[in-house]
Amino acid sequence: MSEGYTKIKVNIGGCKNCLSTVQHIIGVYCGIEKYVFNFEENLLSIHPSHAKRVINLLRFAGWDTDECNDNPDLSLCSQPNEGEESNDDLYFLPHLEDEVKAGFSPLCKKKRVDNDLSTATYQNPCTTASELIAILPHEVECCRLHLIPGWCVLVKSGPYLSKINRYLQTFLPLSEKFNHIKRIDSCRSNGSGSIYVFLQIAKPSYTWLDASQTITSMIDSLNINSSDDKDNNDKNNENIITTTPTPCWLPFYAPLTRKHQTLYSCSNTSSKGINRLSLVKSSSLQPIVMGWPCTLRASPELEELLMVGKDSLTSSYFTQSELERHSSWLKRFEGPPCAAIIVNPETNMALAESTTSTATVDSSCLDHAVLLVVSAVANLKKTPEKQYSEIYLCTGLDAYVSLEPCLMCGMALLHNRIRRVFCCQRLKERGAFTNASRLHVLEQLNHRFRVFAPPS
Repeated sequence: MSEGYTKIKVNIGGCKNCLSTVQHIIGVYCGIEKYVFNFEENLLSIHPSHAKRVINLLRFAGWDTDECNDNPDLSLCSQPNEGEESNDDLYFLPHLEDEVKAGFSPLCKKKRVDNDLSTATYQNPCTTASELIAILPHEVECCRLHLIPGWCVLVKSGPYLSKINRYLQTFLPLSEKFNHIKRIDSCRSNGSGSIYVFLQIAKPSYTWLDASQTITSMIDSLNINSSDDKDNNDKNNENIITTTPTPCWLPFYAPLTRKHQTLYSCSNTSSKGINRLSLVKSSSLQPIVMGWPCTLRASPELEELLMVGKDSLTSSYFTQSELERHSSWLKRFEGPPCAAIIVNPETNMALAESTTSTATVDSSCLDHAVLLVVSAVANLKKTPEKQYSEIYLCTGLDAYVSLEPCLMCGMALLHNRIRRVFCCQRLKERGAFTNASRLHVLEQLNHRFRVFAPPS
């Protein structure tokens, strides 16, 4: 299917939320059905007639997109197909002058992964547990806003806001997917004393014309903008609600952390770079509202994990005695770069240890320290000692490794139901836990565990 299609590199950094948001923009907002996205290669294959439009939308929404060298000249493919002439892109993309001011750059970029593997084995190991950080899902670490197009309307602050909110909840309810989006944007200050109220997600079945019709119907039903309106105290300016919808970009996903909640709102207290783009005007010379306040259902454990290794004063995930115990095991790694220890955290006793010399071309993956130490734990059940009779694989046990395991060793730890893994060094590009795969947090697997490693 992708033969003859334009190939576009879209850097989503392994984040599933980025992937779903990109798919929404292409499939739902643009209404494009035929395209292929290769998640492993971050490669989008799409018909040349859609390429320029999609690139512009994705870049403005926050993704780093690169045209592949073998692409045809997109300027020759920018004409829309029949039926595509009337889209709302002129409302959601910046005016040419603002595009230059903003640099038309993504709102947030993740650092590109370093391709240099030469330092993976020889970097200085981290043997202090307080310096390790929790390796969490890409979705938690991702700083992109996952924005999609929508429509809102500017309303004067006052008692009629509740009327408008009830009207929209009744006649234009949001789907369960967007329950995290607040109807009223109370985070963004406006010098005119007005605030934005969200209407609906933009899509081919809900365009600028549909949003305008919603506003007109709401004004008529609620008797707004009329001198007969008892709630309108400003008789010099009778327009309580603007009659023209305002384009907005809002988060496709609910925030996972407090940091995400602040980032997604793009309020006046947000970072300088986002504030700058919040003031961009569209090609129709209307303001574009960037970001929207969302409801946060915070996870206390997740917030604590985010602080591990970053702020010793506020982090409470590990006690001081636990950090000292973990550090004592990490400091035992000297000599061969591949070493592993399996420890029972209840007794703080090592059940098995293994080391492997520097890997060579002739060495086997089966000789990796992690595979050897897991086998050693399994052999404990064959011994006559009763204390090992109740051991089931590595359930409830901790692993300390000198070097982050490869994919094969990572799967071995996963299948053996390990509890936690502490790594002295990262294995760049090929590691099972700190790179794209992140085996320990994959939802489709039936076992998940915590991994702690040095910062990148």
